[in-house]
Amino acid sequence: MYHFSGSAALEQLGYIQKEIEATSFATAASSYIREQIRDMRIHFLWWQGCPSYPEAWQRLQQVLDELDIEAQVENIEIQTEEEAELWHFPGSPTILVNDQDIDPTAPPAYRLTCRLYFREDGRPSPLPSKEMIRQAVLRAANRKE
Repeated sequence: MYHFSGSAALEQLGYIQKEIEATSFATAASSYIREQIRDMRIHFLWWQGCPSYPEAWQRLQQVLDELDIEAQVENIEIQTEEEAELWHFPGSPTILVNDQDIDPTAPPAYRLTCRLYFREDGRPSPLPSKEMIRQAVLRAANRKE
């Protein structure tokens, strides 16, 4: 226990009050983020004819682990052209976070096909990068619904 008198006591009380306010804010922010994460919806859409979906699934799981997020992920196999239309499926693999494609530049054509992504350096890839997945998850965690 500390004993202060005069101005030192007032300084210490001010410091303690600021710590309490900061802790209360951090607790409220943490609670809000946990609530957003709990409500996060992730759909992993894939087509059997595309060989890259298992690695994309692994990347999604790795990103969620790295961010310490325990979101529910629904694994959905797209089997018909009708399902591709219904799910707005531009190709395999597709990851939707809160119904938003992780790649906002996804083509509006929906069909059974492999998908093409572009890495941060502009090179094409059959897989979304871990950074693309991470950014989509973080945007969803910070977005007010």
